[in-house]
Amino acid sequence: MALDDLEKAKKEVTASGSGEEARITEIGYFYLAQQINTLMQIHNEFRNNADLRFDSLRQEIKQQIDGIKQELKGEMDSVKQQNGGMRQELKGEIDSVKQQIDGFRQALVGEINSVKTEINSVKSDTRSLKDEINELKKEFNSLRYWFIGSVIGILGILVAIIGIIVKIG
Repeated sequence: MALDDLEKAKKEVTASGSGEEARITEIGYFYLAQQINTLMQIHNEFRNNADLRFDSLRQEIKQQIDGIKQELKGEMDSVKQQNGGMRQELKGEIDSVKQQIDGFRQALVGEINSVKTEINSVKSDTRSLKDEINELKKEFNSLRYWFIGSVIGILGILVAIIGIIVKIG
């Protein structure tokens, strides 16, 4: 019926024929106002229904997201607990490896120190050998001079004896 009333109003708005002015009667205004109000009510109801549907969907999605959050939180807590145990195991293993490394390092430092002492003793032995060799060189030089002096002395004696024999003879 609302569409029929709208058609009547359209006919009255447009003048047909003899140059009459367009006229809208009070009933036409009333029908137009009714049509506008009806359309506005339909529009508002649709919007309200859409808002209600969107709100219900929003609430439903929010509940689903909250459920997923709770599941993830539970899973994360269990993973954290498992990782906490593995973390403690790894810390223990790392500490034992550190202790082994410290033991090896201390043993290595001990070996290095013993090698250093051996090197120092070899150095001191080398110095004493050098000193002894230098002493032997000095003795050899003094013996060499003594030997040369002895040979020259014997030669002098022989020359003197030969000179005496030549004078006598």
